[in-house]
Amino acid sequence: MRLSDFIKVSSFVRYMLLLCSVLGLFLVGENVCHAETTVLDYKAYKVKSGEIIDHSRAVITPRDPRGYDINWSITNDEYTHSDRYVLDEGWRTLEWHIYLSDREIDYRGFREGKTLYLSGVFEGKRFEKEIKLRKDLPFLYNPKIGLKGFAASDQERIEFWGFRGDNLSEFLMKAEKQGVASVLIDGRSHDALKIYWAATGLGERFFNRVYYYRLSDGEFLTQDPTDGWTMHLMDARDQAAEVIIDAE
Repeated sequence: MRLSDFIKVSSFVRYMLLLCSVLGLFLVGENVCHAETTVLDYKAYKVKSGEIIDHSRAVITPRDPRGYDINWSITNDEYTHSDRYVLDEGWRTLEWHIYLSDREIDYRGFREGKTLYLSGVFEGKRFEKEIKLRKDLPFLYNPKIGLKGFAASDQERIEFWGFRGDNLSEFLMKAEKQGVASVLIDGRSHDALKIYWAATGLGERFFNRVYYYRLSDGEFLTQDPTDGWTMHLMDARDQAAEVIIDAE
């Protein structure tokens, strides 16, 4: 598929989703879109001071007949980051659109076979790029969302392709399940699956994360602090929440 054809198809898909939403406003009670949208709000903050870094919102809409549309936005007083992903039924990334207002970044990408195709503006400069993947493994642009498929599976360990947004390059990652933990957020307890993921090889020393996925619905819940900050899922009662994790 040529990039121009991909952009035309993406525009058509967005148009159909918008039309579906508008029809839903008028046909109350009718099963128009055959999908339920999930909205998740997160906040990132400094662990010691509690100072808010930014807020994130994930809007997850099932696609017909299968897969998911994801809109992931990050905002604070200085910038807006807006990501859009098209995922397959296993939460693997098929297409993505990245917009960062503070860094003059606005580009699209898609996967076809073992190749990633990228095109748009990166740090104020137009570009086109192809990335050949060395192994035919899942591609997870945003592991917070992408690892949901692994969390729900019977697999204990996987390898996958991640992506460095700072230099537009792929990197080989691994993930493994590390049992169930009790996560206490602002006095509310959640049973969660603990997943460790990291770069493979020597890179593991420099890049590794621990995520927690709520057992009740499989949603990303929180992560272990990294460089003095963390983030967690909010609800209507959330204020300056305290996060306590006890492994079982």
